[in-house]
Amino acid sequence: MRMRGKQTGLGSLGLIILVLLLASLVFVGFKVTPALLEQKKVLMAQESVAAQPEAGKKTRGQLEQDLLKRLQIDDVDGITRKQLYITKEGGQWHIRVAYQRDVSLLEMTDIVLKYDETVAVPR
Repeated sequence: MRMRGKQTGLGSLGLIILVLLLASLVFVGFKVTPALLEQKKVLMAQESVAAQPEAGKKTRGQLEQDLLKRLQIDDVDGITRKQLYITKEGGQWHIRVAYQRDVSLLEMTDIVLKYDETVAVPR
């Protein structure tokens, strides 16, 4: 009786596991990507407001209004004044946005994405 050497290749069970793993990753990616893109839009809005000419001379209310307007233009929903923190430290404005998004994967499974970025406004 002749015995085979080592078996090579991917068996059907291994292939099924690989496909399920890849499908799970794609599913999570489809669910999480919009929230990650939203975070990028928020950061770009903060940087845009900070880069405006004479932004360092504006008041807190003007900076807040400019940021909220920019977020509305970029179609970012759910960011309110309560999540904006505009402070002046050492004569320089700092625009901070802090919030979290719950991304529902399955019935009782969520992913929590936290966003907390501060951008300094040049004087």
